[in-house]
Amino acid sequence: MHPIERLRYVARAGDVPVEPLVRESAGALATFADDPTGLLTACRRLLERRPASAPLVWLCARMLSGVDPRLEARDVVAAIAADPTDDELAHALPAEATVCLIGGGEISGRALLARPDLSVLLVDPVDDAHHLLRALDEAGHRVESVPTSALDAAVEASGVVLFDASAAASGRVLGPAASLAAAAVAARTRAETWAAVGVGRLLPEPMWPALGVAGDADDPSAALGDGDDASGTAVRRTRPRDLFTRDVVEVPAELVDVCVTPVGRRRPDELARATDCPVVPALVTGGDARGGRR
Repeated sequence: MHPIERLRYVARAGDVPVEPLVRESAGALATFADDPTGLLTACRRLLERRPASAPLVWLCARMLSGVDPRLEARDVVAAIAADPTDDELAHALPAEATVCLIGGGEISGRALLARPDLSVLLVDPVDDAHHLLRALDEAGHRVESVPTSALDAAVEASGVVLFDASAAASGRVLGPAASLAAAAVAARTRAETWAAVGVGRLLPEPMWPALGVAGDADDPSAALGDGDDASGTAVRRTRPRDLFTRDVVEVPAELVDVCVTPVGRRRPDELARATDCPVVPALVTGGDARGGRR
């Protein structure tokens, strides 16, 4: 398959688990390893087609900033495959707790399957957690599907609100739809809000725009012309898309009590010191592929 066609295939794939998505993306991008300009263009196109994926931002940033892009790609793929975050989460969750799970997160799902002592209230706002609900039920876990309309009641009945973070930075976490609402309800109840922050999900703040997700819907930058900032420099737009049908939302760090990472529990304010994603301005602005490890 031609490199461009392979990249298009990866970019247009549907809902794909993180590990195969990163593996296939790494293979497609590696075909551009000897062409820095082509690699940068390929990375930009991939991130535009696959927004809200910190592991892909991490992959692109490492390949663009590393001496050997192919080696960087292999290291990223290996790290994602060996992610121990689900084991850390399974160990950290309190015994006999009732957990309100938001969405069908891969990491959270594996952790809960390893903890039959937990009761699970599963809120599935985008209808993508049928497989996890079935797996928990077949394994004999106490699990109940809760409609999104009863989210507040599910949170109030739980000790932990849990979701997988698709990205995290020092001041915010990107979670599935309804995670912000659940965290806000938890803040006024006895429940704690936990985010599973797996390998590759933690980004330095300057790389957040590379996710291609909207922040504040009233961001004045949305009034700028397409592709240019106030000075005329080309930028990737982060204006809201499908404001009322988003699959991901930003959860402020102050609403998150615990982040479970590959090295265990961390407070949200500790995340900034743990990222190993390079800052590559070219993935955010219209420059060349220059950037260093943070």
